[in-house]
Amino acid sequence: MSEILRQAVQEWQSGEHYDAHETLEDFAEEVEDNDEDWQRALALVHVAAAMHKYIHNVSPSAVPAKLQTALEKLRTAPKDWFGLDLESFRTEISAMLTSIQNNRSPEQKPTLRFLS
Repeated sequence: MSEILRQAVQEWQSGEHYDAHETLEDFAEEVEDNDEDWQRALALVHVAAAMHKYIHNVSPSAVPAKLQTALEKLRTAPKDWFGLDLESFRTEISAMLTSIQNNRSPEQKPTLRFLS
């Protein structure tokens, strides 16, 4: 288990999406030797940035594109990549994106978590 990824998940779950974004960048460096893993790690960076922008109303117009980019990169990821529950995460990203595109507040925001 990557300690960097564990820290990022903890930051995410504490609502510290900006910090999670920074930590996930470190995780991307950790896995950069594998292009698929690196791309997926960058997708997590995009979602963390989108969450920060959405929650803090910082350039919210960038959020849909960040979520869409992340979804495209995560679509082929295994549902339990590095122990993360990516299946639920993808569903939650998609639901948030659809809500935003329909000018509605998302009922639930994506939660980065490990499988039990």
